[in-house]
Amino acid sequence: MDGRYDKKELLTRLAVCAIIAIAICYGGEKLLPSMHHPMADNLRPWLEKNKMQAIVLVAAVIFGVSLKVRPLKPAEECYEPCDNEYEPVETCE
Repeated sequence: MDGRYDKKELLTRLAVCAIIAIAICYGGEKLLPSMHHPMADNLRPWLEKNKMQAIVLVAAVIFGVSLKVRPLKPAEECYEPCDNEYEPVETCE
């Protein structure tokens, strides 16, 4: 991500991704005990021990996917009109 982007849109997107990641991780923690799958048995202890890392990882993946699906628009620069007070500048060559 190079360039300038609207900070409000960027932070809103990041906050939404974090909220979705929290819901997925806590929902997964509640659903994993009911799943009788070897992968779920291996994942449960790691998720219980590393909740913050799991949330950050899931949020990063969701944020990356959201950028691919709907890229951020560059921030629009605000310029005030000159009201015909423009005076050309002479250059020395």
